Amino acid sequence: MKIIKDVGIIGAGPAGMSAALYLARSKYSFLLIEKEMSGGKLNITTQIENYPGVGSIDGFTLGMNMKNQLKSFNISIKKDNCIDVKKVDEGFEVIGEKDTYLFKILIIATGSKTKGSGIKDEEKYYGKGISFCAVCDGFLYKNKDVAVFASSRKGYLEALYLANIVNKVYLINDNNSDDEEDNLANRKLAKEGKKNPWEIVTDNITLKESEYKGTKDVSRMRNVIVARKNGSLPNQ
Repeated sequence: MKIIKDVGIIGAGPAGMSAALYLARSKYSFLLIEKEMSGGKLNITTQIENYPGVGSIDGFTLGMNMKNQLKSFNISIKKDNCIDVKKVDEGFEVIGEKDTYLFKILIIATGSKTKGSGIKDEEKYYGKGISFCAVCDGFLYKNKDVAVFASSRKGYLEALYLANIVNKVYLINDNNSDDEEDNLANRKLAKEGKKNPWEIVTDNITLKESEYKGTKDVSRMRNVIVARKNGSLPNQ
């Protein structure tokens, strides 16, 4: 079956749903397609405090609010996995697992997939304290002890940013090298008259629900990454 519309939107995260609202208000013929649950990364975000106009809210609730707003405009979400896009004379042909679509204009709002560390069981703690953006979530860890898993310039700079907010940063370096980026960070700290707050922890790192600081409820551990080396916590 081929479905023909003026505009197609692939991805029903915040960007895709926003585009759908604009198109609906402008009376365009369009289709919003999502392969999984609408909301995107909102569904694994426990607390949001930097979205204008909503105060403090959990990601799932914000995503549901967006979806309910779509319903108020009679916008439905087509469930399909788009596997191919072809440029044709009429616009864009999108091949899905269920149907084929033809759009004059195509909006790709699929977002990005976060690259994890590969540590066993880390997905269990997504949205429960494991974060992928220091600027986005750093304030949630104010005065906490946190760990940053990094082996690139961006990771080191994230740790530097957090050093001004949190109590202590453990930099977990998966290649155990004192490379140029590490020296860059140390030079920046020295220039600012600060001591290096990092302790390097490597080898056999796992994440587990721990009695760290007296709590077994990992959902309430806002510093969340418990870094262990050879079965023990890093030295305090």
